[in-house]
Amino acid sequence: MSQRISYHPGFYSATELEFREDVGRLEFAREYNLSKEPLRMDMLIIFKNDDEPLENDVGKIFKHHNIIEYKSPKDSLNIDDYYKTIAYASLYKSMGARVNDIDADQITISIFWDKYPRKLMDLLKKSGAIIEQPFRGIYYIKEKVLFPTQIVVMRQLDDKTHAAFRVLSDHATEMDVRNFLDSVETVTTQGDLNNTRSVLSVSSMANKSLYGLLREDNVMKSIIDEMIEERLEERLEERLEERLEEKLEERLGEKVEEAQKESAKRLLKCGKFTVRDIAEGLNLPLDTVRELSLSLAK
Repeated sequence: MSQRISYHPGFYSATELEFREDVGRLEFAREYNLSKEPLRMDMLIIFKNDDEPLENDVGKIFKHHNIIEYKSPKDSLNIDDYYKTIAYASLYKSMGARVNDIDADQITISIFWDKYPRKLMDLLKKSGAIIEQPFRGIYYIKEKVLFPTQIVVMRQLDDKTHAAFRVLSDHATEMDVRNFLDSVETVTTQGDLNNTRSVLSVSSMANKSLYGLLREDNVMKSIIDEMIEERLEERLEERLEERLEEKLEERLGEKVEEAQKESAKRLLKCGKFTVRDIAEGLNLPLDTVRELSLSLAK
């Protein structure tokens, strides 16, 4: 019996990794409940600062409220799934604290799937919708829509810019894995570390043969295994220590400079030394001592 892979946790993690450069501007809510009953959408992304568009082309369409629906490679994406997502967005619109509290103009829909949904696209075109492709793998649905809508074909996305999404495919390539490992080389937070492990866990289960071949290379085996287990956490600790040391050095430097300035003021007040002598004796810039001298003269 083949093992059932839970893709959704990996997708949630991949999404947060994709937008980690704008983490301060976005708020992620996984499996957002739409009612007291078990009715929920896959993800809600709140764009907290929507004055300027996001750099990530998947997020170019984003407004304040962004409904995310994800279909795993083993799922289908048909016209009923499309309208179900619209229903989620409409129900979300109606959930405001007051009438029209959630502005329909501030809602977007993003549907993610690994493959191009040809039958769905054909039906949408027949219904009068206009389909545009502003970016590789990203299709805007225009006309005949309640909310700005895009369908993201993850397998078609740029292989370097969107490595976290592409590596979730059950047909990931060696280059997809290498690009993803390169993209997370600089993760610096515990959240990014956890998301990296989640994506790698799903990707490796979905692509066992590929990861088996990659692990035949001792270097790649070491990188993959250490990424999942220890390497990222060790690197995170090292970077945190480095930052702490840098801050301590900065503070120490500030305190030394403050002490030097206080000494310079005392020497200036006694009137026995020239500005140049004090600057050289205390290893302070000449202009700094001059400014201290002028401030004392006022």
